[in-house]
Amino acid sequence: MNIKAITLSALTTLAAVSTSYAATISISGGDYDTQTGTLSPGGSILYTFFAEEDVTLTVAYAVTGLIGDLNNVSYGTAEHENSFTQYTGLGAVFAGFATIEYTLSSGETLSLGFFDGITRNVGTSLTYSVTSIPSVPLPAAGFLMLGGLAALGAVAKRRKH
Repeated sequence: MNIKAITLSALTTLAAVSTSYAATISISGGDYDTQTGTLSPGGSILYTFFAEEDVTLTVAYAVTGLIGDLNNVSYGTAEHENSFTQYTGLGAVFAGFATIEYTLSSGETLSLGFFDGITRNVGTSLTYSVTSIPSVPLPAAGFLMLGGLAALGAVAKRRKH
């Protein structure tokens, strides 16, 4: 487990039975981990990723529970929720899976999670891997541009004489 920092905090709503969980995870190239939890009725599980460098974040979402409950669970960002469409039967228990890739710039955050519309608890799993995005060497491009401008200046000077 190559994680820089994981801070878990539980947020309990006062009026309902539901419990929501939130985790903040700092990521950089080479990180890989799995976060598991239980999604309660009326609750949500939210993971906020903080990129310490430019990275590609690959996330695999999975849920297990009864098929009727899984039909009401969504995943992704709060602004763009997705529904699980692939179910594999394991007796009375079913599992849904999905994989999505995100690109984050250094210092950028992305909040992902599981959101419910369920009547019973379901198990959740979020596995992520992080790949560094190499930066483009700008000094080399600058020297090429300066060389090109010098060549244009030499050609213009030669035409003048």
